[in-house]
Amino acid sequence: MCYAASFDALPPSPLRVLLIDNFDSYTQNLYHALAQSGCEVLVVKNNQFASWDALCSALPPFAAVVISPGPGSPANAADFGVCSEAYDAGLPLFGVCLGHQGLALSVGATVGLASEPMHGRLSDVTHAGCELFAGLPRSFRAVRYHSLVVEAASVPSCLEVTAWTASGEVMALRHRSLPQYGVQFHPESICTEYGEALVANFARLAARSAARRAPMASPRLTPPLSPASLSPDSLSPSRAGTPDASDAPPVPRRLGAPPPAARRLLVSEVGGGRFLDSAAVFEALFGALPVAYWLDSSCCSSSGDTPTGEPARARYSYMGAFGGPHSSLLRCGAGGGISLVGRDGADESLSGGSLLQAMRERLVPWEGAESELPPFRGGWVGFFSYEAWRRALWLFSDRYLAFDHAARRVVAVCLCDPGREGKEQSAQQWLWETAAALQQRGLSESDAAGGGATARLPPGGAAAACQPLHGGAAAGFESARSRDEYTANIERIFELLREGESYEVCLTTQFRAPPPRAAPPPSPLALHLALRRVNPAPVCCSSPERFLRIGADGSVESKPIKGSRRDARADDASRADGRARRRQCRDPAHFAEGAFAHTRARLDRAENLMIVDLVRNDLGRICRVGSVRVPKLMAIETYASVHQLVSTVTGDLEDGTDALDAAACAFPPGSMTGAPKTRTLQIIHELERGVPRGVYSGSLGFFSIDGASDLNVVIRTAVVSAEGVSLGAGGAIVTQSSPEDEWEEVLVKARPVIRAVECWLRPGDEAC
Repeated sequence: MCYAASFDALPPSPLRVLLIDNFDSYTQNLYHALAQSGCEVLVVKNNQFASWDALCSALPPFAAVVISPGPGSPANAADFGVCSEAYDAGLPLFGVCLGHQGLALSVGATVGLASEPMHGRLSDVTHAGCELFAGLPRSFRAVRYHSLVVEAASVPSCLEVTAWTASGEVMALRHRSLPQYGVQFHPESICTEYGEALVANFARLAARSAARRAPMASPRLTPPLSPASLSPDSLSPSRAGTPDASDAPPVPRRLGAPPPAARRLLVSEVGGGRFLDSAAVFEALFGALPVAYWLDSSCCSSSGDTPTGEPARARYSYMGAFGGPHSSLLRCGAGGGISLVGRDGADESLSGGSLLQAMRERLVPWEGAESELPPFRGGWVGFFSYEAWRRALWLFSDRYLAFDHAARRVVAVCLCDPGREGKEQSAQQWLWETAAALQQRGLSESDAAGGGATARLPPGGAAAACQPLHGGAAAGFESARSRDEYTANIERIFELLREGESYEVCLTTQFRAPPPRAAPPPSPLALHLALRRVNPAPVCCSSPERFLRIGADGSVESKPIKGSRRDARADDASRADGRARRRQCRDPAHFAEGAFAHTRARLDRAENLMIVDLVRNDLGRICRVGSVRVPKLMAIETYASVHQLVSTVTGDLEDGTDALDAAACAFPPGSMTGAPKTRTLQIIHELERGVPRGVYSGSLGFFSIDGASDLNVVIRTAVVSAEGVSLGAGGAIVTQSSPEDEWEEVLVKARPVIRAVECWLRPGDEAC
C-alpha cells in the first residue's frame, strides 16, 4: 500500500527534472512518481552521453537531477557512467540507492558491503526531521534493495546523516550547503510507506531552488521511452550484453492499408443448446490437422469455477486451425529470419521487416456483433520464445470455436469478406458444416467419454501429481544440470547478489527425455490431454501465470507468480488414516492458509515484491502516468498441485500504443528473469551456459483484431520434438534462498508435467 502526505502546492510552472537511469528495473516507477508530482521528466541512460557537458549540450535546460538505483557500484565507471559528474553541477539532486551511494562517494565517504544484503526486504527507518521528510512520521517502513551501504564513520562534515535503521545503517543523507539528498531505500516501491510523498517533497524543494535561478523554457513532457523507438531485439536475452539499443530502427506503427471496412465477423452458436466437451471437440475437428491450436482453460469447471471451488481465473477456451481464407503463418526461426506462409503454402521471406510490424499489419477491427463475442475476436494465436522474436510462431486465425465455460455456450466465429463474390456464402457454409459436424457427433459434456472441461485428476489426484522427485526424474527424464551443478550455480548467484550485481536471479534448468519408441508415436494432443488432467491450469500448456492481458479499451493486467508451495493434501492423502484426511483435503483453504506460514514466508514475499515492482516498471514504460496500480498484492491462489503467491498489477495504455507495444516493453516476463532485468539477463546467460530456453519462459496466447490480447508465461510445459520431450523448471534466487530448498522446488514444479508424460507414454495404465 502506498501512502501520501499533504504539503504546499507546487508552483504552476512544471519543474523539468533529468532522471538518469542506471539500467535499473525500477526507474519507470520513479518516473511515474515524479510525473505525478507535477514534474516534466527527461530520462537518459547513464552511458548515453560521453560526458556531462555533452549531455547538457544535447538536452533542453533542466532544473533538478534524480539518479536512479541500479546494479553494481558507484565506484565502477561502467556501472555509473555520467552520474559521477552530476554531483558537481550544483543543481538540486536526489539519489536513490546507487545514486545515494554516489552522493557519499563524490565527497569522499566510503561505500562498502552491508552486514547482509537487503533485497526486497522492509526495515523501520527513523529520520531526523529534515525537509526531505516533511510531513512524514518520524519512523516508517521502507523497502530496501541493496548490498552496499555508506559507512557511517566515513561520512564527511559536508554531509549530514538524516535517516537510519535500528542497527544504525545510513538510510539518508543531506548535503549541508547544496540542495542534494540521497536515500538508501526505495521510495518508489509499492510497499514503502509515504514513498510518493517523499518524492513530491523533493520536487517541492527543487522547485523552490529553481525559482531562485533564471527561468527556463518549458518544452512538452518527454516520455521515458517511446514505444515507437523500441526494438524487439533490444529486449532479447541474446542481446542482453548490449546495454543500449537506442540505435535500433523504430518499429513502424502500421504497414500498408487496412482491410476494407466491409470485412466483418460472422457468429453462430453451435451445440444445439448443449455445452460441448472441448477435449472431444478438438480431437474430432482439429486433432488430425497439421497446424492447429487449442487455448484451453482447463481449470474451469462446467459452472465456470475452478476444481478447487474458487471463481474461474480463465473463462474462455478457443480452438482452430490453419487453412481459412484469411489464414497465414508467421514464423521466426533460430537465425532471426521472418517468413509468412499463406493458405496456398507459399513461403514468403519478410526481409527488412520486423515480427511486430508484420503482426500489427493484420490487427485491424472488423465489423461484427462484438457485444456477443468473447475477448478473442480473431487474430494472431501463437508464442514468443524466451529468446524473444528470434524464435516465434503465430497463426492468423480467421475461423475458430470459442467456449464460454461460465455461460455454457459455444460459438463458431468466422472472418469473412462479403464484398468479394462467394466469400460470405463460403463463410456461412463453414458455420453450417461445423454446427452439423458437432451435432452429429453428440459431443456434449455428459456424453463425452473424455471427461470434458472439468479436469479430472487420476487416482491419487493432486497428491500423486505433486509428489516431489527425489534425486532425479522419471519417464526417462534427465536434468541438464545435476543437483550439485544447480546448487553450485546458486552459490555463484549468492556471490553476485552480495556484490550488488542483481537483486534476484531466476535460475532454471531443463529436463529432457528421448522420443517415444512406440510406433506410431503417441500424438502431442494425447500428451496435452494427460497434462490437463494431472495439472489443470487457466490456459494452454498448463501454465497458471498471466503475463499480460490487454483489453480492447487499453486496460492492462499482469499477474506475476513468485512463491510456490506443494499442496499439503499430498502428504495427508498418503498417510494411514488417509480416508478422513482426504475428506479434509477437499477444502484447499485449510491448507492454503498455512502454506506460507513458516520461515520461508519472508523469502517468498521478498521474491514476489521484487517482481511486482519490476512489473510496475515494465507497465510504466507503456501506461499512462498514474494508471499503474496493484489491486492485489501477494494473494494465495490454489491450483491442483500447488499453492502460489500471486499479485495483480494493472494499468491503462498510453494513447497511440497497443498490445504489441506492451508485450515488447515487458518481454521477457520479469518472473522468469529477476531484477534488474538487463544485468540479470547477462548473469542468466552466463550461468545457463548460453543454452536457449526456447518456448519455456516465453509467452503464449493471442492478439485479437480489436486490440485485445491475453498472454501467459510458458511454465509447466512439455515441448515435443523429433529430438524428444523437454520441460523447464526453476525458481527465483535471493540472498535468503536455500540451495537445497530451491532444488526441491524445481522438482516440485517439474513433477506434474513429468507425470503427464508418463501417462502419455502409458495410455492404458489405470493410474492415469
